Amino acid sequence: MPASPTAPAAALTCFRSALYRSFTSWPDALFELTEATLCASGPVASVPHLSLEPCFRRSHGSLYKSLANGDIDTGMLRDLLAANRPEGWPAVFAVDASTWDRCDAETSPERGFYYHASKHSNGQPIVAGWSYQWISQLSWAQTRGPHRSMRGASRWPPTPPTRPSPSSPTWSSYSATTVT
Repeated sequence: MPASPTAPAAALTCFRSALYRSFTSWPDALFELTEATLCASGPVASVPHLSLEPCFRRSHGSLYKSLANGDIDTGMLRDLLAANRPEGWPAVFAVDASTWDRCDAETSPERGFYYHASKHSNGQPIVAGWSYQWISQLSWAQTRGPHRSMRGASRWPPTPPTRPSPSSPTWSSYSATTVT
């Protein structure tokens, strides 16, 4: 028996409800901001332009307040996106590790030594500071339009930046545990 034509609409409604619940403060404005980003007719040139999208029914001041004061339950959002990943998509992720060097902050907590390609300390390609990591799932679908001509462009938001835990000695092992 074929699936009901309303099944995709019901699944979308459930997804949107769960997305809304993941916004723990300023949920209305954050939800409309998300819709404005997804429904924009072209590339988003700047954040204020999103307040001009028809689905963003609030003033541009609400846009800034929601970004400054809004909060997202990142665990809930991550679980929602993972649960709604389309079947058949390969599990391909992009990882970016960036170092925030703070060589003179000797008493800062959890400061470590990390690789840096262009800065050196005592002749070594390392700097003192913190290292953060972004992980984003990639899609191999061909995107269309003049502003979306790259293959493999991600349609998933990146996870919040994280640092490796003491139990994961390398970025590779930490990335693997973050994705699984």
